[in-house]
Amino acid sequence: MRRLALCLAAASCGGDPGATEAQRYLTDPAFRRAELVASLTTADNDYARLRLARYDSADARDWSLRPVWNPPAAPLVPANAPLRALELPGSTDRASLLSLGEAAFSRYPAMLASTTVEATLRAPGAAARYGFWTSPDGQVGGLLRVALADGTVGLAYSCATCHRAPDAEGNAVAGLANGALDLGALGADSNPTIPPAEEARLRRWGPGRVDVTTDDGREPVAIPDLRAVREQSHLQRSGAVRRRSLSALAIRIETLLITSHHEAVRPPREVALGLALYLDSLADSLPAPHVDHPGAAVFAARCGRCHAPPTWGGGLVAADEVGTDPALARSPTRGTGSYRVPSLRGVGARRWLLHDGSVEGLDALLDPARLRDDYPGTRGVAAIPGHVFGLDLPASERSALRAFLSAM
Repeated sequence: MRRLALCLAAASCGGDPGATEAQRYLTDPAFRRAELVASLTTADNDYARLRLARYDSADARDWSLRPVWNPPAAPLVPANAPLRALELPGSTDRASLLSLGEAAFSRYPAMLASTTVEATLRAPGAAARYGFWTSPDGQVGGLLRVALADGTVGLAYSCATCHRAPDAEGNAVAGLANGALDLGALGADSNPTIPPAEEARLRRWGPGRVDVTTDDGREPVAIPDLRAVREQSHLQRSGAVRRRSLSALAIRIETLLITSHHEAVRPPREVALGLALYLDSLADSLPAPHVDHPGAAVFAARCGRCHAPPTWGGGLVAADEVGTDPALARSPTRGTGSYRVPSLRGVGARRWLLHDGSVEGLDALLDPARLRDDYPGTRGVAAIPGHVFGLDLPASERSALRAFLSAM
């Protein structure tokens, strides 16, 4: 089901790319290889093994040997907009890379849609039915028309497909997870020969979740909010990658784009580096937490051990301690035995919470009733276990904590 999932489940790093780091990432295979190796939390999962085998290695299938792909593309609407490739900068200064990254976020084809998905989406009202956002100028869900090698024009998703959404006032926010997007239902509806078990798994995703790892959709996670990735110490829900440098994030993005295109092509490294810098910059739009808020003291006492300022996030916590579904943390695909502690900056705007998106919003997260088997959650009537921190607080303190988190 990787053909239908799109998610830069990444975290970023602080600081500007120095000329030395940028040039070494772009030109020095030994530097990139060392950054990859140092960034892997463990070498004992499928994600790490594939990259260790294929990224700047001696393997005959080394990804650096793949052709660079920067195809002409344009937004789906208007249909007559000219297709243009991204213009790569001639320098590695911050302004040039940042501009490229911002353009690539909505204009680089991160994943091609299958012909059956394209046919489904072209039906009247289909895009809205599956949760694709629409902008005031008519853009639809970050979807792109892209020139293919055989001379045809195909349909592709951009980063903005999953990672752009309207806020409470209806303003489109880059980096905010699209909590309405239901790629599972789209995949199931677009495949008339899908095996029943796989179809059931896809339909259980529901809105706001994707699986970018498995082929049968068995490991859905919540689409991440990329606005706070600069504050994260690790990338991916299971913390499989350390966020140790801008190059580490660029490698994460580069290899994600390679695998999303079935290892056939690779993006220009300038695009990966520009995207890393752009994601890093999104935190600048977030408000600073109100440390004098009445709920700040409650937060410090109950949440601050893991979600510590100034990042309001943390490292890795063993899956057993978190208490949520441990399947992803223990998965052979990306498992580390742990989950990362997400930064809570911007959490008030996130629709789906916890690694698997099993909780809808802060009200549900802080509701003690969600631990009961008869809890009417959005994804079904069942208990939502784990992450019990704060559930035993008096109602007044939980209310103060919720208000503090909403303002972050």
